[in-house]
Amino acid sequence: MEFWDIYDADKKPTGRTMKRNDWCLKDGEYHLTVLGVVARPDKTFLITKRVMTKAWAPGWWEVSGGAAQAGEASRDAVLREVKEETGLDASEAEGGYLFTYKRENPGEGDNYFVDVYRFVMDIDDKDLHLQTEETAAKETAKKAVKKVAETAEKAVKATAKAADKAVKKTAAKKTAAKKSTAKKAEMFLQFAGKEYTEKEILQKVKEIWTKNLKRKVGEMKDVKIYLKPEESAAYYVVNGDTTGRVDL
Repeated sequence: MEFWDIYDADKKPTGRTMKRNDWCLKDGEYHLTVLGVVARPDKTFLITKRVMTKAWAPGWWEVSGGAAQAGEASRDAVLREVKEETGLDASEAEGGYLFTYKRENPGEGDNYFVDVYRFVMDIDDKDLHLQTEETAAKETAKKAVKKVAETAEKAVKATAKAADKAVKKTAAKKTAAKKSTAKKAEMFLQFAGKEYTEKEILQKVKEIWTKNLKRKVGEMKDVKIYLKPEESAAYYVVNGDTTGRVDL
């Protein structure tokens, strides 16, 4: 049976453990997970597709990762996960730890820290040996980002169409209202009872860029954001080579 260490809010081990997927954590308690982004020198990224038998997010694309086991260091955990899921040994690869974020789910017993790593490796498809219990396919992130962009574009168009329909319906009821010309347009993303503006999501990306990556806002020359309402997240690509996720 697999056990995980329990950490406090400062990411310090409490000396206690929990059984895997036994969501018993109290508010202020966390377990540790890791993500290993594998990048090629040509600035493409390796992503794998979750098998359809997974209880959570079956069929979704992801980078290698998982929970750190009890007594296991963060780096050891990410190297193990990358090896298990892709067959790649990243122990001698360039790169390493990037940043940590935490996710809190009050009342659900599932709070966790996520240590994010990036490894640069000159690999080929023949170097990959997927773990069939975990992954169903592989692809480079350039192709996947295109798919995410297409999905996001469809979602935005559908939302815009629905909003346009609602506006027209409201306008029809207010026949006595005066006609007006919109002088400013603003986009809103609404899902699962939440609402975000484009500026708010961009601000979240800027905070990661400056606080976690220790970079200056002025260095952000190009920013692309791909919305994934079904994941309650947005994925970003800054300057064509720095990627990440923003939880919404």
